[in-house]
Amino acid sequence: VGMRYGKSSGTVAAENYETEASARFQPRSWVSPFFDAKATRDLIKNIDLRVAASAGAELNLFPASSQRVSLGVAVLQDYERRILPVGSTDPRTVSRTRFNLRLVATPSIRQGVALDHKTQFQPVADNLGDYLFSSETALRVLLTGGLALQTSFVYNYDSTPAPGVTSRADRALTTGLIVEL
Repeated sequence: VGMRYGKSSGTVAAENYETEASARFQPRSWVSPFFDAKATRDLIKNIDLRVAASAGAELNLFPASSQRVSLGVAVLQDYERRILPVGSTDPRTVSRTRFNLRLVATPSIRQGVALDHKTQFQPVADNLGDYLFSSETALRVLLTGGLALQTSFVYNYDSTPAPGVTSRADRALTTGLIVEL
C-alpha cells in the first residue's frame, strides 16, 4: 500500500494511491511462476482507477543465492477508468491486454544494507508503440533491529497518457523510515 502527495508553489503536483499484491511459486528455483495484481488511482494523470493483473514466470539467474537477479515475462490485463476533460470524446474506460517484461535485481551489498531494483516494460499486445515503462530502485539501510532508512527513485513513462495529460514521464525521489515487523 502506498500513497504519494505533494505540492509545488501551492499547486498539487502529486496525488497517487496504490496497492499491490503478488504471489511467487518456487522463488528459489530456476523458473518461478508468479501472479501480480495492482490497483492505482492517480488524479494528476487523470486515472480514476487502474486495475492490472498479470501471470507469468521469471527465470532466476542465481537460484540458490541470497542475491536475486531474474528476467520475467507475463501476460497482463488492465482496466482503466479515466477522468476526461470537458468536451472529450475519448472513451472513459479502456481495457487492454499487455505483455509484461521485467528485470528484478536485489544484489547483496553487505549485512544491513539492501538494494532493490525492478524495471518493467509493458507494451499493448496489438500495438507495441503504446506502452508503460517503469523503473524503481531503493537503497535500505538497517538502523536498528526493526528500523531502516530507505531512499527510492521511481521513474514512470506512459507513451499514451490519458486525455488531458501533457506529461508522459513521472519521477519521484523519496526518503523515509521503514518499520520491519
